[in-house]
Amino acid sequence: MRVMLLAALYAPAAFAGPADCEAPASAEALAQAMTEAEQSYMNLDAEGFEAAVDEGDALLRCLAEPVTPALAAQVHRVTAIHSFASGTLATAEPSFAAARVLEPHYRFPEKLIDPGSKPAQLYASQSTMEGVIEALPPPTRGTLLFDGREGTGRPAQRATIAQHVGPSGEVWWSAYLLPGQPMPEDVGRNGQPERSPWLRRAPLIGVGVAAGAGAGLLYRQALLVEDDFYDDSAGHSPQDYRDLQSQANTLGALGIAAGGVALASTVTLVWVW
Repeated sequence: MRVMLLAALYAPAAFAGPADCEAPASAEALAQAMTEAEQSYMNLDAEGFEAAVDEGDALLRCLAEPVTPALAAQVHRVTAIHSFASGTLATAEPSFAAARVLEPHYRFPEKLIDPGSKPAQLYASQSTMEGVIEALPPPTRGTLLFDGREGTGRPAQRATIAQHVGPSGEVWWSAYLLPGQPMPEDVGRNGQPERSPWLRRAPLIGVGVAAGAGAGLLYRQALLVEDDFYDDSAGHSPQDYRDLQSQANTLGALGIAAGGVALASTVTLVWVW
């Protein structure tokens, strides 16, 4: 009955990451959101359930600390309930499977999931043994965690909360992954979140723009010196002419060099980077 009342109101939970966050989130805040989701579901509070699931989505992507296996199991259960209520069994089953592996002795309270209901049957049908583990190359920096457990092997047949933790314990990203979903693609060569291509190119773009502008200014100044050199009304002495010629030559050489830097930067951006 509870599932039927809620089923029409929800789309599957979309836990995913990584993402830019205004502030870091704590594992305690995520646990509170999951508990509020469970309480709202028991009370048939559709609006409260949806709000708590959405809050959990945002908190998970912004976690500043690793989840524990127990918290991961709770997130998997809430995700499965949400997916089941929306009729998305393809998400519900791998999430229930993850929860069973992480906490094999957990039993749903009767007020949360009716005994004998389809969600309860689906949950109970999942194995408590870990299935296939997909081997992953270890990051060059930091550590990969799956549902709070360290390892370079990802559960391949169930959902998992993947996290990349830095050497000081800081969380670089967190993501809720279903079977077949790729790992986040923001891990650079040093293991840290890699900057976007435009951010990587920004210094080179800046050099090119500055060099181009500098070349233009130097060339203009050289033309002004040249005009002064050929101004018969200026009354220059022989030494003035030598100084002006030297200035023009120096400015011209610097302008050519700056233009070369701008050209090299452009070629690198277009053909190499």
